[in-house]
Amino acid sequence: MPEPVVDRCQVVLLNRYSVEEKIAIARKHILPRIRGAVADGGSTSALSMVHATSNIEKVMDESRKVATTGILHNAESLDIDPDRVGDPVHLHFMGGSTRKDGPSAGSAIAITLASFLNGRKLRRNVGITGEIDTQGRLTGVGGLDVKLETASSAGCKTVIIPIENLHGPGGVERFPDALKRELQILTYLDWEAAHEPFDYSRHVLQVVAVDHVTQAMRVAVIDDQELDELERRFVAPAEKVSQEILRKEEKGSSCPMVVLVKDAEEIGEQYFKPILCRRSLPRKTPSPW
Repeated sequence: MPEPVVDRCQVVLLNRYSVEEKIAIARKHILPRIRGAVADGGSTSALSMVHATSNIEKVMDESRKVATTGILHNAESLDIDPDRVGDPVHLHFMGGSTRKDGPSAGSAIAITLASFLNGRKLRRNVGITGEIDTQGRLTGVGGLDVKLETASSAGCKTVIIPIENLHGPGGVERFPDALKRELQILTYLDWEAAHEPFDYSRHVLQVVAVDHVTQAMRVAVIDDQELDELERRFVAPAEKVSQEILRKEEKGSSCPMVVLVKDAEEIGEQYFKPILCRRSLPRKTPSPW
């Protein structure tokens, strides 16, 4: 607007809504309207419940829609709770200043949504890549070697890939032998059956090839029974060690010390010096502790 015109106007500046105000408006007005439309059998579909942000391009946004359709097509086998399908979901991809595109994120979006809708937690050290179709089938992607390297650098120990990526140009079979020796390569059937354990002295990544989102979910989710069994296996050794500690204290000998470290190089010399147990002091002497 030209400055002479502005000079003859009364300009009123209005502040934008704050983040807190936007959240309050959404909770009070928008969400009830959406849920009401779903309850009344309106035209609102499950696709409109999943909203994605962070500078994503057209193909990646289409992957969001296809992933939603794919998991709903397999809702029964994925144990999806029908009551949660209408809940609004906001997917935000970190790094808002970077453009994101391509179909490879479809599988990751699919298992993320499935985890939200069935309440099962995903392992944090699992990565996945692969395009997904409306039936939940995973198809091959490009740049697999770079994606595996990136996953390893991010701390992943297992990467789920489409079974199509085992063979053909850019497939695992075309990798250099030195790289393949660092990978534990399994099909889903191999992973499901008894197989050689992951060799931490040699393997960098476990690569599991699947052809469907239901298989990917079984690999990615946390197995509660496995955790319970792991906890049970620690009980007997812990009880044995605790009894040994009590005997050491009664004899007045040095106490064992337990140090939790990520790597043996973190252990300093100070941890190898014997210390006197608290209970080994004469009972009549006041304890300095």
